[in-house]
Amino acid sequence: MIVALAIGLALLIQAFLVKPYQIPSGSMEPTLDVGQRVIVGVPHAGETKPRACPAPTPQESQTNFTKRLIVGPGDRLYIKNGHPVVNGVMAKEPFINRLWGPVPRDWIIGEAFFTYWPPGRLGFL
Repeated sequence: MIVALAIGLALLIQAFLVKPYQIPSGSMEPTLDVGQRVIVGVPHAGETKPRACPAPTPQESQTNFTKRLIVGPGDRLYIKNGHPVVNGVMAKEPFINRLWGPVPRDWIIGEAFFTYWPPGRLGFL
C-alpha cells in the first residue's frame, strides 16, 4: 500500500508540479554540464509562456533539450551581427554564440530551477 501511494504521489507531482530531466548536450555549459540533472517547474493552465517566433523549428525532437530563453511575452527581439538584441539592448553574455531557436510555445515544458545531480552541483539555478 505504501509503495502504491508513493508511486501515485510521484506521478501526481510530475504531472502537475515538477519533472526531472537530464542535460543531453553541452549547449548550456558552463551553467549546466552534459549529464547533469535538473528539476523543471511545469507551467500551470493559463500561465503565460514565452512568445514563439513566426518561423519555428520545423519538427519536434524526440529528445528534451534545456535552452536559455532570451525573450518573454511582450519583448522585441532582432539579431544584429549575430547577437540578440532584446528591447533595444544587445546581449553581451558569452552564451550568445549558440543560437538554436525559435520553437513553438507548445514545445516548452517549463523552467529549470534546481539541479540535483551530481551532488557537488546541488542548488538553485
